[in-house]
Amino acid sequence: MTNTYVPLHGHSTYSIGDGVTKIEDIIKRAKTINAPGIALTEHGNLCSFYKFYKACKENDINPIIGCELYSNELYFSNHDAFLESKRKSKEDSSDDSDEYGHSGENKHFIVYAKNYEGLRNIIQLSNIGYFNFYRKPLVNKNLILEKLDNNNIITTGCLNSMFNIEFATGNISGALDLIKEFYDKFQDDMYLELQLNGIDLQNNVNSVYKKIYERVGIKPVISLDYHYANKDDWYIQYLLYVIKQRKTVKEMTPDNWFYGVRNLYIKSYDELRELAEENGMDLEFFDIAVKSTHEINSKVNIEIKQYQNNFPKFIESKEESIRIFEEKLDKKFKEKLNNGLIPKEKESEYYERIKYEKSVILDKNFQDYFLILDDMLTNFVYKNGGATGAGRGSSGGSLVLFVLDITKIDPIKHDLIFARFLNPDRIDPADVDCLLSTTLIKINNDTYKTLEELNIGDNILNGSNGYSKVINKFVRDIRENELVLELVLINNGELGSIVCNENHKFIDFYENVVIAKDVKELLKLKSYTSDSNYCTVIAINVVKFKNIKHLKFIDIELENDKTFQVVPFEI
Repeated sequence: MTNTYVPLHGHSTYSIGDGVTKIEDIIKRAKTINAPGIALTEHGNLCSFYKFYKACKENDINPIIGCELYSNELYFSNHDAFLESKRKSKEDSSDDSDEYGHSGENKHFIVYAKNYEGLRNIIQLSNIGYFNFYRKPLVNKNLILEKLDNNNIITTGCLNSMFNIEFATGNISGALDLIKEFYDKFQDDMYLELQLNGIDLQNNVNSVYKKIYERVGIKPVISLDYHYANKDDWYIQYLLYVIKQRKTVKEMTPDNWFYGVRNLYIKSYDELRELAEENGMDLEFFDIAVKSTHEINSKVNIEIKQYQNNFPKFIESKEESIRIFEEKLDKKFKEKLNNGLIPKEKESEYYERIKYEKSVILDKNFQDYFLILDDMLTNFVYKNGGATGAGRGSSGGSLVLFVLDITKIDPIKHDLIFARFLNPDRIDPADVDCLLSTTLIKINNDTYKTLEELNIGDNILNGSNGYSKVINKFVRDIRENELVLELVLINNGELGSIVCNENHKFIDFYENVVIAKDVKELLKLKSYTSDSNYCTVIAINVVKFKNIKHLKFIDIELENDKTFQVVPFEI
């Protein structure tokens, strides 16, 4: 451990619009500084975790997988007040960054996984965040306390964490109460995060944490908050920020860039120690914080099993599912034989092929997957008037799929090879892509309608898989009646629209409404917010060309039970 440490708190290009380093460069830099492990904590997501995990394992580096969550109490407690604060914040500043105390009320929270269960906890939190998305995936303190457990490690994070913002705003007692609340739950798996970024406020926080350590015993840990791998890469992050702001380097020089910190790279131990001296940190305290990086590294042992069978079970009993699978296959084979879809003169050839395919499927323990596909299509899609494609990709080579009516292609007749779909030597699971010709919309517990049968006023229970198709139906109906459509969307947190002009040409844009000149006077943006976290569609505004007085809105509102209703009204 002499003259080494474990880099914690960092971001790759998967921290969209913020981190600029590739995972392979992170690994390369970790090896250069002889780090036994390294952490990656993307902003709000875990999209990079498996790629990072594999790269670390291949290079004998311990992968410390974490996440820098976004927490916002106001979003969950008072949504209207939250939206108003965001509107005001946007008027006050064009900068939407949360880094180092800038505007935007989102607070950061650093969490690491000690093992696979801890990783699942973080994934669950991240997913909840995306169901509560406003420019960033959002969670709150209660969710963090509820979902994380002794399989996780937490730190107090950067200056914009929920802990440090309290210090920054002078609420010392509030910060201490918050630290105590989390320490009571996580005990020795909670650490006071120190950073050496040259910011005076950060040095003050470091000093406060030294006192807390001395009085309470919560251990400090040194971290980087790296956003790029190498020292000179700060310029790449600067260019990324210029692009985000839709500026040029002449309009926004590095001196005008809000990131005053230029050392957010993966430092060596010697560079880190030198920074500690420059920032006036007690070196004995620094050594304790460095030791904590190794302690965290020793606590983390994540093993992700590859190709494990995570398929849902048709029924719990394996023996019973095999029996049902074989009986269903035998019954449908005889049906196809009797109705001529299997030539009787080739019955033995088909039977031997079925026998072989079945043995491979059962050996791979895939019978439940085939039964679920059969149940989904036979007992739902076909029963309710839906249809599928003939077969896509390698699945067309399976006679079992053909016999079960999952595909419509006879692989023997067309000389298709089963081994391309599944064979004894294939390690990764096979899959069947099902293409449906129409979307069946659930109207109530017992009734389904196709898009063509859907009426305005129907309650739609399908959720997100259905409403884009529903919108397409209304687009078609509107265009046939010479109407102008204005569709207001939330696109990655940005307010956007799609406008159809009188020539039925669609214009795509974001942020403020930019309407084609020939219809500018006819259209007026009217948005409706929904309390639901599942609905990406806010409103559809319909304007009839020939009579501006008949301005109608079709408002799509998703309720708490994940339903939404298409409601016409006039203003």
